Amino acid sequence: MSLTATSGGTDGIIIDTSGNVGIGTASPNLSSNGTYGNKVLTVSGSVAGYAGILELASVGYAGTGGNMGQIQFVNGTSRNASISSHPETSVLDNAFLNFSTKATGGTLTERMRIDSTGRTIIQSGTLTAPAYTPAQGYPLHVQGIASQSLISIGRAGQTTGSQGMIVGIDTTSSYLWNRDNVNISFGTADALKMVILAGGNVGIGTTSPSEMLQVQKDQAAESGVNFINNSTAAGAAMRLE
Repeated sequence: MSLTATSGGTDGIIIDTSGNVGIGTASPNLSSNGTYGNKVLTVSGSVAGYAGILELASVGYAGTGGNMGQIQFVNGTSRNASISSHPETSVLDNAFLNFSTKATGGTLTERMRIDSTGRTIIQSGTLTAPAYTPAQGYPLHVQGIASQSLISIGRAGQTTGSQGMIVGIDTTSSYLWNRDNVNISFGTADALKMVILAGGNVGIGTTSPSEMLQVQKDQAAESGVNFINNSTAAGAAMRLE
C-alpha cells in the first residue's frame, strides 16, 4: 500500500509500494529506474512544460567557507563523490560549485570548480589559491601535478596514452604533441596558413611541402620572406620576394 501525505485536499508526497518517493506526482519513478532495487525521488511540476525543482538551502546565511547545499554519492558507508555549493566571498549573492571524487585508499578531494563568474578549474589534486582565483580571468584553467599538466585529446575508439594528441607542460618543455600519423594544421581568419605534415615537412603557403621547409608565394600581392638582423627591413641579411 502506498503512503500519501495531503495538504488542502491535494496529494503532496507519495511513497509507493516500492519505496519510491513522489512530490507533485502520484507516479514516482517516471523513467522506470530501479532495475536493481534503486529507490527514486521524483519531483514533478504542476504545470505542463515546467519541471519540478529540488532546492538545497542553508539555514540562515552561509558565509565564506560555508555549505549552501550538497549531493553525496555513497557506496556502503564510503562517501566517494560529491557535488556542493559554497559562498565564494562574504557577499551574500555569489557562490561556486565544487565537484569532488575519492581515489582508492584516498580521501574525498575537490577535482573541479566552477566559480561565480563561470570560470572552470580542473585539477588532479587539491585546488590551490592560484588555481581557483585566476586574476587573468581565463575561462578554463587546467592544473596537473607539480611535475606536469597534460591534456589528452582523442577521437572515439582511440586509446588514451598512445593515440590522439597531447597539449601541456612539464618542468622542461611545453607540448603540442601529435601521436597519430596525421598532419598538424595552423590557421587564422578561418583559413589554413601553415601545415606540418606527418612526415615532418613544414609548409607555409602550401599544404603539400616537398622539403623540410617550403615557403610558397602564389600571388603578387602576397608578401615575401625577410631574414632580418635588426628591427628594420633595410638591415635584412636576405630578402626573398
